[in-house]
Amino acid sequence: MFRKGGVMLVRFFIVLILVVMLCSLGFAGSVSGTIYYSGSMRGTIFVAVGSNPSDLTSGRYTTISAPGPYTITGDFVDTVDYFALATMLYGFSPVSGEPAGMYPRPFRTHGGVATGINITLAEEGSFGGHIYYSGPVEDIRINIYDAYPLIVGGDPILERTLPVPSLDYRFDHIPAGPKQVKAFIDVNRNDVLDSGEIFADAETPMEGFVFVGGGIVMDSVNFRFGTGIDDFSQKPSILKISSPYPNPFNASVNIPYKLECPSFANVTVFDLQGKPVAELYEGFLDETKGVIHWSPQNLHSGVYLVSFTAQGVSKTVRIIFIK
Repeated sequence: MFRKGGVMLVRFFIVLILVVMLCSLGFAGSVSGTIYYSGSMRGTIFVAVGSNPSDLTSGRYTTISAPGPYTITGDFVDTVDYFALATMLYGFSPVSGEPAGMYPRPFRTHGGVATGINITLAEEGSFGGHIYYSGPVEDIRINIYDAYPLIVGGDPILERTLPVPSLDYRFDHIPAGPKQVKAFIDVNRNDVLDSGEIFADAETPMEGFVFVGGGIVMDSVNFRFGTGIDDFSQKPSILKISSPYPNPFNASVNIPYKLECPSFANVTVFDLQGKPVAELYEGFLDETKGVIHWSPQNLHSGVYLVSFTAQGVSKTVRIIFIK
């Protein structure tokens, strides 16, 4: 479920912790600024500057023993966008909630030099965005995962599951560090992303990762739930299925369709294991435009697939039944 390679923050921390690349005196350019932190200093502060959002191993790094000025030397190119991050380590591996921060926007050098690239460290931060979903907002939960374990080849660890106050959301007081986040439709109403439940990965500039900490609030962490319509047809004009409504539903659902001409049709509901649970229609459809209605009986809450076949064309629609 998670991407482990080619991700900016993962490579950043792998290289940052395992191989701290101190810059040589031969480079002509430099990036400098100040690290701010108002708490008690423990450990070491690492600062990194990179340009490639999928490969920070080509970036430059330094370490300082206390908040204050830093300078990173390197061959910086004036036409390239750079970004800067910093974290404080108390041990070999970073821990969620340790002070971390990020310069709030990409920057460029002038004559190979950039100054004033200041980073504030904090133990917690915020992020927010918009969720594209046509159902009730009460259905949605967001899982926040600590992404630090990816550094040693493990899986992200679930930190917390939060309800969403509105489709335009914001979460505060999130422990600092790199995160992976997923939104899901909590069909089973248990605050757990169960097998078969629909989920959406975050849309972010950092390949699905969210950085939380000082100096930055990522406010475009968006999630997009699709219409749930899968088209297996090579002739899409013959059969068209519109988005079911309401979806999710708890009593009955309507499935609009449009045919090129009257024809024989079959409409069957399957569970996610492929077992048929209800046949909604079998026979000749005189109306080329209409709605199939379904009121489930004696079924559990969950995600179901409605298969609509007509004129040799099949389309599948996902629906969510919530009692």
